[in-house]
Amino acid sequence: MHSRDKLVANNPDEFPSSRGRCVTAVGHDEAHTLPVGNSTERDVLLSALRSGALRAKLDANELQTIGIALRSHMISPEDAIAWLADIGLVTQVIPDREVQQ
Repeated sequence: MHSRDKLVANNPDEFPSSRGRCVTAVGHDEAHTLPVGNSTERDVLLSALRSGALRAKLDANELQTIGIALRSHMISPEDAIAWLADIGLVTQVIPDREVQQ
């Protein structure tokens, strides 16, 4: 799971009781706080988890596509880096690289 797509418990001291506890879903662009407790909220959280898993698969497919295009000399290394920057993954692949806009 990507660091940008993770779940963080707001108050781990309340772990045994889900009453009043919230989970923050950190996604691609923004954070959402979801209360945890009843089945409707559980369904929302499960849906968010499925969505996060699909985003991770999409990112993996995008990375494979960039790798294939680069290996096949269809794009230059500079184009590959620009593509990674466009989809927001350049820092995941090249951690020390600054994103230039």
